[in-house]
Amino acid sequence: MMRPFPTFPLSCSFAGMQKEPTPHATQRKDTIIKLAVASLIVGLFLGFFNIDPRELLAEFGDTVQKTFSIVASVVEWGVKYVLLGAGLSIILARPFAVGDTITVNRQVSGVVSDITLAYTFLIGEDGERITIPNKEIVGRVIVNSKKNRVVQTKICISDDQNADKAIGVLKSALEAVADLKDGPAVQVGIHDFTYGGIVLGLRFWVPSERYLQVRYAVNGVALGALKAAGIGLLDAGSVAVVGASLSGDEEEEEETVL
Repeated sequence: MMRPFPTFPLSCSFAGMQKEPTPHATQRKDTIIKLAVASLIVGLFLGFFNIDPRELLAEFGDTVQKTFSIVASVVEWGVKYVLLGAGLSIILARPFAVGDTITVNRQVSGVVSDITLAYTFLIGEDGERITIPNKEIVGRVIVNSKKNRVVQTKICISDDQNADKAIGVLKSALEAVADLKDGPAVQVGIHDFTYGGIVLGLRFWVPSERYLQVRYAVNGVALGALKAAGIGLLDAGSVAVVGASLSGDEEEEEETVL
């Protein structure tokens, strides 16, 4: 005899399939309803005043475009100000002019040939054209020596030589050089002391456009004057120890040791 098939209440089979709505779903549903109501209100308002939504959107787009154009212009002007402001400050402050000899940050030197908003152009010792961005000049140490450029030369004589006689010979020889007469007075004196000798210092100004040419010529005149006067230079072979300078100053000018 067959057993009856077990039956279950229908209510029990569907009870587990029903789920309560989550808070997130309820919130999303409320948001959709609010947007729909707001859209309906806006539509009724525009229709009441006979306003075409397409024209309103077009005007809004034009306003946004104009705003972005203004912002872009301000940014472009700001960039130009940053790049060209250095050149403008040089032109207004005039720390140097065309024809002056300048040294920037003790590294680059030459005669100024042109000044623009973006760059300053120099002519170097060998006639080369040097281009310096103005932003590299503003805030740096600038030495302006006008038409001339200073040279410092050191000459070592032995301690048994007459230093006063050597100074007089060198000063007379340099004052006779025609290229040095337009600049400041030649300076000659005892610059320093070294082991077994005396260091004589020479300071003179040479035209910037012929800097090396005049400098080498003056060095030759100085050496010839000392030899003619019978003043001997310090023998390098007699110096066994190289000591630090006994001077308190630390000069970084261009110098030559004879």
